[in-house]
Amino acid sequence: MLIPVLASLLAMGTARADSAPSFEFQFKFGRSISRNTGETNYPSGIAHDPIGGGSFVMDLLNNRVKHYDSDGEFVHYWLCQQGLGLAVDPRNGIVWV
Repeated sequence: MLIPVLASLLAMGTARADSAPSFEFQFKFGRSISRNTGETNYPSGIAHDPIGGGSFVMDLLNNRVKHYDSDGEFVHYWLCQQGLGLAVDPRNGIVWV
């Protein structure tokens, strides 16, 4: 069973006061539940990378925070014990777990 990590899926369009914003599917990334480097096992948080345009994903059961570029390609990870979520400071790109 594949459980893709979904990020950077929607790009918000222009919104007017009298209409709802429009959304457009961009892409998905992640392949299946796995301990492999670029794949995830129970993603528990996701945040946008304001500096590079990619995404950070908290991988709870692999104890990792993973960084993906703006094309959804795996960049790197670092270890993090039992992080339940994350956020990125838009001013400087610091990731908070």
